[in-house]
Amino acid sequence: MNAVAERQRRRIARAAAFLARRPLPAGLDLRFDVKTVVPGRWPRHIMDAWRLP
Repeated sequence: MNAVAERQRRRIARAAAFLARRPLPAGLDLRFDVKTVVPGRWPRHIMDAWRLP
């Protein structure tokens, strides 16, 4: 998780809280993925980096 700055984590947490207060359409799940891009390395995809409570 070090690739995501604290400010970004707070924004994602606020977005998750906002979405948690609204009903999702039937059959849809919500997840937050992270894509990291570092020079000289392949991009990394972290699926379901945060889980809603």
